[in-house]
Amino acid sequence: AAESNTIKITNKINKWTGATNSDWNNPVNWSRNLVPAEDADIVFDDKPNSECKLDKNRSVNNITINQSNYKLITSTN
Repeated sequence: AAESNTIKITNKINKWTGATNSDWNNPVNWSRNLVPAEDADIVFDDKPNSECKLDKNRSVNNITINQSNYKLITSTN
């Protein structure tokens, strides 16, 4: 008898999309609907809807932005 297995591969990268606004702390602005944990790598979507503004001091690792229209705004954080 033959067995068949299905493997679902999902994208584990949580990208900044800025879907709703520029609020870092709004889960809807992230591709996995989760605000990144401390020391996470931050990756911007290729075509985000808005810039990303830090709402408080945060610790992140790598920041990847492959487009020049939108950026991470740190203000005084």
